[in-house]
Amino acid sequence: MLVKLTPDQVARYWNELRPAIEAALPPIASTRVEGRMNSILATLLADNMQCWVFRRDGDILGIGTTLIREDASDGKDLLLYSVYVMPGATREDWIKAFETIKKWALAHECERYVGYTQNPEMVKLLERFGAEFWTYATVNFVH
Repeated sequence: MLVKLTPDQVARYWNELRPAIEAALPPIASTRVEGRMNSILATLLADNMQCWVFRRDGDILGIGTTLIREDASDGKDLLLYSVYVMPGATREDWIKAFETIKKWALAHECERYVGYTQNPEMVKLLERFGAEFWTYATVNFVH
C-alpha cells in the first residue's frame, strides 16, 4: 500500500526518512551538501513536495518524493525527485505505486511523470509505462 505522508508525519519520521531520501537524490540536487537536506525538509513541511511510503505487511519497501514542476510552456509534470527501493519490493509493487501516484498527479492536473534514473530495473519498469528517455547533462559551477 502506498501512502502519501502529511507534513506532520514527515516531521515525526524525518530521522527515518532522511537517509533513504538522501541516498536517492537526483543529479539535479544541489552540490552544496551543507543545508541541502534541511531545504528538502522545509519543502516537504510546506507541502510543496510530497513524500510517499510504500508498505506491505508492515514493512517499508520504498520511499519516494515528488513535486509538481511547472514549465514555461504551461506544462505541468510530476517530478519523481527521489525513489529509494528496499529489498523485498517487487515489480508489481512498483506498478501499483506508480498507478496510485498517477491518480494523484492527474487530480493535480499533471500531464506526465518526469525523473532521473540510472537503475536498469527502473528503466524497464518505466518503459512499461511508455517512457521516453533523454540524455541530460550537469556542469557544476560550485566545487
